[in-house]
Amino acid sequence: MKRSVRNVLLSCAALAICLLLAGCSGEGAQTIVLGDGLKADGISVSATGEVSVTPDTATVSVGVFTQKASARQAQQENARTMSAVVGAVTRAGIRQEDIKTAQYSVYPSYGYKESRVTNYDVYNVIQFETGDVNKVGEVLDAAADAGANTSFSVAFGLKDEEKAYRQALELAVKDAGSKAGKIAAAAGRGVGAPRSVTETRSSSGVVRETYTAAADKAGGEIPVLAGTLKVQATVEVIYDWR
Repeated sequence: MKRSVRNVLLSCAALAICLLLAGCSGEGAQTIVLGDGLKADGISVSATGEVSVTPDTATVSVGVFTQKASARQAQQENARTMSAVVGAVTRAGIRQEDIKTAQYSVYPSYGYKESRVTNYDVYNVIQFETGDVNKVGEVLDAAADAGANTSFSVAFGLKDEEKAYRQALELAVKDAGSKAGKIAAAAGRGVGAPRSVTETRSSSGVVRETYTAAADKAGGEIPVLAGTLKVQATVEVIYDWR
């Protein structure tokens, strides 16, 4: 019986020595996790801030599709129609220098169950940006009336994305502090100064929406509403205990 007790004591002592040596060794050391967001060496939280802003720019695309028996005919008619579209767009308030060609392609078209070329398709798409977001619908109407018949799209944006992003970033940091405070209170502790702040930014932060509209001149004006844009920022913060 005495020998058995002595063996148990020796085993416990050996285990204690092993644990002590492991604790002294920096290699292979692990952070002790106490709970969600709660670590022995600090409080780690992630937070996202978001602001809604009114867009002040719009990138607009309109196109002309033409199909003819020969490539030359298709290109010539497409060019005439696109010239009329550009003229209508400029008269609606878009500067000529702000208009650029976004796509131009010529494709052979094959008839149903036929291996020969029956027609040629020409796609011609122009793109322009305007700061007058309230006139986008009017510009699209002018383009459609002049012959634009494909690729109607509008993407709203911001001239100063960075300003809105900084506002979202401030909200994210404040939210991180609030989360850390709740975690610390639940553990019966206080929150110290932030030890590190990591900005997890992968893009501009603007959540963009692109609208498409079909050219239907019989249905009246093409409705385009700018609405609002959401700008997001995310941070990861580690706070010290207090």
